[in-house]
Amino acid sequence: MPNEINSQLSEALEPPKDIEAEKAVLGSMMLSDDAVQDVVDILKPEDFYLKEHQEIYKMFMSMFRRSITIDLMTTRAELNKVHQLELVGGMTYLSRLSGDAINPSNAKFYALTVVDKSKMRKLIKSADTMRKNAYDGSMDSEQILDEAEKEIFSIAQASQRKNYSPIQEVLQTNILQINELVRNKGQLPGITTGFRDIDKMLGGLKKTDLVVLAARPGMGKTAFALNVAENAAMAGNSVLVFSMEMSKEQLGQRMLAMSARVDMEHIKNGTIEDDEWFSIDTAQEKFESVNLNIDDTAQISILEMKNKCRR
Repeated sequence: MPNEINSQLSEALEPPKDIEAEKAVLGSMMLSDDAVQDVVDILKPEDFYLKEHQEIYKMFMSMFRRSITIDLMTTRAELNKVHQLELVGGMTYLSRLSGDAINPSNAKFYALTVVDKSKMRKLIKSADTMRKNAYDGSMDSEQILDEAEKEIFSIAQASQRKNYSPIQEVLQTNILQINELVRNKGQLPGITTGFRDIDKMLGGLKKTDLVVLAARPGMGKTAFALNVAENAAMAGNSVLVFSMEMSKEQLGQRMLAMSARVDMEHIKNGTIEDDEWFSIDTAQEKFESVNLNIDDTAQISILEMKNKCRR
């Protein structure tokens, strides 16, 4: 019964769309080279609701890549070559698009409107899939949530394009950052690693940095990384460690041994002296109040890592 009601509701509601904005984009592109430049980085063919508009835009993109000027006559000729002219409404429809373009200088605004409606439709589709999976019962709740997160993240990421920046803006940002550093003289700009010389070289761990730790096997990479994780957590930061080799129990043992300064072999073999038990208890208490997490999921993807960090 709930499925039938939801299905009826979905059919009764019109998908979000703005056909006039779609027409305005395409018409503007036939009238202005500037309009073409404004929208090619924003729109994808699938963002258009009408199939004929998708086909026209695909042809515009093809012409743009081949440096063919986009206007009424060249568009007609190119569509004729691939026998698509009648499928998109013929010369009459192309002429109407060109004539109905209100202001080609607003092409970017029209394009953003089309993209917004496209995102709405994708979100509805994602929600419908999530609802179907929930009713179907073939997936557990965690799987459904994970799939939904991936889908929503991909929709959000698709529109998050970084643009170029004038050097004046970049330098202005630099000056503000330098002023901040001067005001906070003596304070580390990033998150501490707990190692003074490393902090001096890196300025701490900063969100714009990717720090790669590389060395031959058996040189202490894992031990060093765990030390950095512990020090960052002890300083009040949230830390998440992903391990694709060792289990969380093994990493926990290593962190406990390092923090308690107890021989790792003693912990592995259970040959712990009375005084070492005291050190282990003290070390465990230190970790009680820190936000340090370990994930030992095998074959985890970058997207899953990002989703888990966001959670």
